[in-house]
Amino acid sequence: MVAVYIWKLVLEIVVQPILFTIVQNMVEYTYNEKYESFKLSSFTWNNNDIFGCGIVYPPTNMTNEFPYVFFTQNGKQIGKGVLLKDNSDSYKPRVWLNCCSIEANFGNDLESKPFTYDVSKHLILKEFY
Repeated sequence: MVAVYIWKLVLEIVVQPILFTIVQNMVEYTYNEKYESFKLSSFTWNNNDIFGCGIVYPPTNMTNEFPYVFFTQNGKQIGKGVLLKDNSDSYKPRVWLNCCSIEANFGNDLESKPFTYDVSKHLILKEFY
C-alpha cells in the first residue's frame, strides 16, 4: 500500500506491463502497448490517502485462467480489475508521482504495519475492464 501526499492530481502505479494513471476521475491504463480508459462515477482524493495495487494469480491447476490486477484507495477497491492476457511471474511494482511524497508498504512487516486493504476478504472478480 502507498500513502500519497498529493500536490498535483496525477497518480501512476505501474505493475509492468500495466501503467495505471488516475487524473481526476478518469482512469487510464496501458497494457502491452494498448491504451484503455474508463471514467469513475465519482472519485476524489486528498493528502494522506492510501492507494494500493494487488495482483491475483489463478490456482496453478487452472492453466486456462489469467491473473488480474486491481487497485485500491483507502482500503476500498477502485473500479474493476484489469485482466492480464498472460501468466507472467515477472510483474514489478513501481509508483510514479509528480510533486508528491510517498511511504510504501510492500508487506515486509504486516504485524506492525498491516495493509489498509484486507486482502483476505478479496473476492475473485468476474468483471473486468
